[in-house]
This record gives sequence, structure tokens and C-alpha cells, in this order.
Amino acid sequence: NKGPSEGHIIAGQFDTGLTPQGKEQAIRVGLELRSMDLHLSRFVSSDLPRAVTTSELIATQLQTQVPVEFFSLLRERYVGVFEGRKIIELQSEYPEYFSDPDKKKWRADFIVKALGGENFSEVTNRIAPLLDELTNMATGDVIFVSHIRVICCAIGRILKLPNAQTVALKIPNCEPLIICIEHPQTVVAIGKLQLIISTTESQPKFDS
Repeated sequence: NKGPSEGHIIAGQFDTGLTPQGKEQAIRVGLELRSMDLHLSRFVSSDLPRAVTTSELIATQLQTQVPVEFFSLLRERYVGVFEGRKIIELQSEYPEYFSDPDKKKWRADFIVKALGGENFSEVTNRIAPLLDELTNMATGDVIFVSHIRVICCAIGRILKLPNAQTVALKIPNCEPLIICIEHPQTVVAIGKLQLIISTTESQPKFDS
């Protein structure tokens, strides 16, 4: 996951940087991962600047020789005309997307999406080829640095969660979540991620 970005906006794929707090969090994650004695085979990341900085800080703490691979397909969900806009402005210009019970599901839904943006189905389809490559061909541990909505979709696909459970996942900011994959088909959520999934409500709630 990425660290906090600058400003109170809907970032999506909009170019934002990390705050000092976000940089500190990335360093802490790197140190935590280093303590796990990983046998790293791949390190993949979104190519958005905030994720690039996060990945580079983590890699520095890991002191790994495995290069970070940056992918545009791991960018955050695209939110169309909402990109880089302040919520208060959008509530004024597009009130139905914040008040209508159906349209406001654009925040996290497999069908509904922001005007001109992506839904969870489209994000899942976008990242699926890389996920399949990583889960089927990786010979060791993999570090995956991306963004909250993309991480939700990735977890949902890998663990074959129902759509309702996937959109309701509460992903913590800049904390390592672990999935253990033992071939041929044993896939298990470990530790904090297991707790997140087990406590997820079957029906998500959406903020106004």
C-alpha cells in the first residue's frame, strides 16, 4: 500500500507525492519486511510517483539485490473526471454521486463507477495477467506495492472472495499484508489480512 499523499483530494491516478509521515511509514514497512528474512524473487510496484517513492524506501531498508519492477497496470483505480479534485467541489458539481444510493457506490463497486472512471471489475481485469504470472511462476517471496483499491481487487482475485466481501475490505494504510501460496492450489491469508477478511461484513457500507 502507499503512504499518505498531499492534500485532501480524490487522488486516483493523479500525480501526488508522499508526506513526511508517508515516508516514515514506508521506511518502517521496509524494516518490518527485512525482519521477516524473505527469500525475495520479485518486487513489483505501481509506477505512480507516490508508489515509486514507497517502493524505493522499502528496497533501501531491505538492502535487496532484487530490482523493483514498475508497472502502469498497478496504478490506482482511475476515477475519471474526479481525478485530483477536492471532494467538496465534486459534491457541488456532481451531487448525485454522493447522495444517490446507487450512484454513490462508485467508491467501491464491481459495476458502478465514477464518471469516466473504472469499477472493480475493470481494475481486476487490468491486473489479472500480472497476478496470474506472480502466483503461478514466482519461485520465492513477492513484494507487491500498489494502492488501496488495487490491493482490494488483488486480494479478492487471489483468495477468490465474493464481490461483496472484496469491496468491503478495509485495507490499512502502508502495512504489509501477507498471502501464502503453496502450489498447486493452497492459498492462505496470514496474520492481519486473515483478521481483516474474517471481520469483513458481507454487505459493504458506503459513506455519503
